Amino acid sequence: MNHKKWNAVIFDMDGVLIDSEPLHAKADRRVLAEFGVKDLPGNFMDSYIGSTLRYVAGDLIRRFSLPITWQEYAREDQRILGEILEKEDYPPVPYVVDLIRDLHAHGIKLAVASSSLPEQVAKTVRDLGTADCFDVLVDGTMSANPKPAPDIFLLAARMLGEAPENCIVVEDSHNGALAGKAAGMMVFGYLNPHSGRQDLSAASVLIESFEEVNYAFCEREYDLFHGIPMVAARTARLEIRELTQEDIPDILDLYREDGLRYAMDQMPESEPAESEKLSAYIRNQYRFYGYGLWGIFTHDGRMAGYCGIQNRVIEGKPAMELSYLIHRDERRKGYGTEAVEAVLTFAEKVLGIRKVSALIDADNTASRKLAEHVGMVCRGTAVVYGREQLLYELEFPETADDTQQSREEADRRSLAAAEVKKALGDKSPVYGRRFHKQAGEGKGEKT
Repeated sequence: MNHKKWNAVIFDMDGVLIDSEPLHAKADRRVLAEFGVKDLPGNFMDSYIGSTLRYVAGDLIRRFSLPITWQEYAREDQRILGEILEKEDYPPVPYVVDLIRDLHAHGIKLAVASSSLPEQVAKTVRDLGTADCFDVLVDGTMSANPKPAPDIFLLAARMLGEAPENCIVVEDSHNGALAGKAAGMMVFGYLNPHSGRQDLSAASVLIESFEEVNYAFCEREYDLFHGIPMVAARTARLEIRELTQEDIPDILDLYREDGLRYAMDQMPESEPAESEKLSAYIRNQYRFYGYGLWGIFTHDGRMAGYCGIQNRVIEGKPAMELSYLIHRDERRKGYGTEAVEAVLTFAEKVLGIRKVSALIDADNTASRKLAEHVGMVCRGTAVVYGREQLLYELEFPETADDTQQSREEADRRSLAAAEVKKALGDKSPVYGRRFHKQAGEGKGEKT
């Protein structure tokens, strides 16, 4: 299959690389106060976030009939900002430097596309220690039309040598998100609580923190956005990836085996109805959860079965269930063990799942041996859909990321973003810990 290729990330600067918006707003307020414009609302400058200094100055001059040119306003603004920066530094946005270095290490082209002045952009990437990571720096003097016009992002893409659809934009402002979308790029909207209550509904994905945003996260989100099947794992002999509409005939072939209980729960008897339900599953499951049942494919393209993680309610409690099935012609080759081990690694390291369950028929000796081989322990029995099965569980050891301190930090980030999300009216999904959803009843029957 020929797919779009993700090659580049274009970062806004103010509010994405550095938390500069509060200091810029402070400087603007002091300039306005010199001309008698005082007692403005606390969020007055929010609508200007993402705009060039020339646009901000010109609009404020018109709005308040200031007796100066935009150049005079800009010089005074920069003078006052310099005084402020002698006492206060721009704090870097937490974890964004880690993201930049990870993307650079994976060969992703990087650019800054900021409405700020060129010397400010250059100084910022130097101060962050990331100057060697960026291929292109685009500033507010290089584009005639400021955000929300797409010009600055289109220019960055041209300078990088990439088509717009191959780029991801990272923005924290309403104008920036609109510009990225207008440029035909996927937009990550960063809910920076210091950037005001920005409407980021034009973004494809909203994130509360860069802590868990890395190369793998960007690749998964890009694939989801463009409908590209995500590869969960590659092993010595197998590729484990999301199913596509083209895979439905092979899945139906798996289901034709006598006595097989359908994996996707209460499948209708007619093959056209089964095909339609599978089609709906493929369209919705991965985009909503980021995981599900994945196809197991040999390196020559044959479908050897399926394996994956699904939401399940077991004995009234939400659980993450491991399910797998190997095609009758591909058994006794070790594919089951190879796939299950890879999926469990993905569940722990990428999805952040702490416990996995499996339901196995008591007479299914092969599956019981496999479960025990990968470290699962039989905890008794459970009845699902009127059928008693053995309940196996595997708990992953906690890591430093699962300490009480990190959980409290995540709670603080969520609370900080709550007001922003409330103001947006939950217009689009918000991913803080994007792949950590664990609750909710899902579809799936262990075979």
